[in-house]
Amino acid sequence: MTHGSCPAAPASRHPPVCPTGAAGGSLGLVRPQVVLFGDSITEQSFRPGGWGAAVADTYSRKADVVVRGYSGYNTRWALFLMHRIFPLDGIAPPLATTIFFGANDAALLGRTSERQHVPVSEYKENLKNIVNHLKKAIRDEIGDAKFCLIVDESRREQVVLVRFVDQEGFIRERFLDVVHVHDTTSATLKQELCSVLSKHKLDVQNIRGQGYDGASNMRGEWNGLQAKFVAECPYAYYVHCFAHQLLRRRNMHFQP
Repeated sequence: MTHGSCPAAPASRHPPVCPTGAAGGSLGLVRPQVVLFGDSITEQSFRPGGWGAAVADTYSRKADVVVRGYSGYNTRWALFLMHRIFPLDGIAPPLATTIFFGANDAALLGRTSERQHVPVSEYKENLKNIVNHLKKAIRDEIGDAKFCLIVDESRREQVVLVRFVDQEGFIRERFLDVVHVHDTTSATLKQELCSVLSKHKLDVQNIRGQGYDGASNMRGEWNGLQAKFVAECPYAYYVHCFAHQLLRRRNMHFQP
C-alpha cells in the first residue's frame, strides 16, 4: 500500500472507510454536525445521564454532536463567540443547533453575580441575533442554487424547509422558518411562503420541486398551493410527501 492510498477492501458487504481523502489528503469523511451551544447546562450535558450524551447516543450513526457550552456565559457574551463557532466563510452550517442560554442572564441585580445580568429585552434581541446568524449561514450555503420547497403543517404553524444541491454536489435539507398563519387557505399560504422566500432572498423562479401533504388546499390541481406556485414557476413540480402517504396508509391499515 502506497502513501495516501486506501487499504484493500476485505471480503465483506460493506466497503472500508478510507482514512484519507480520495487524493491522499487528510479531509477524511465529514459527517453532519449537531452543535449544542449554551452555558454550563450545556457544558455539563455529557455527564452520565446528561441530555447531551443522550443526543449523541441517538445520532451516533448519523451525526457528530459537538458541545460548545461555556459555564457562566450569558447571551451578551455568547455574541462574541458566535462568529468563531459558526463562521460564515464557506463552512457548512450545522445540521441542527440547540441554543440554551438564560440562567445567567436572569441573575439578580445587587447580588455577587449581577455582572451576568441581562435585561429581558436585550436577552430576546441577543437570541434573535444568534438565530439570524445561523439563518444567514444557511442562506449563504444555498447561494443561487435551485431548490425544492417542503412544507409541513401543525394546525396554524407551517414548518418551511428547503432541499438543494450544494457546491460540492451533496443534497442538503435545511430548516428555513416557522410561519404562523391565521387560516390555511391556499391563497394565505402562498402569500406567507412568498414572504418567507423574499425575506431570505430566495427567488420563486428557482423552485424545482414542492413537497406537501395530500390535503386539497395543498395539492389541489386548480386552486391548491402547488398549482399557485406552478402558475408562477412551471418547473416547481409537486410531489405528494411520502411520509404523509406512509402515515395515511398505516392509519388505514390499523383502522378497526
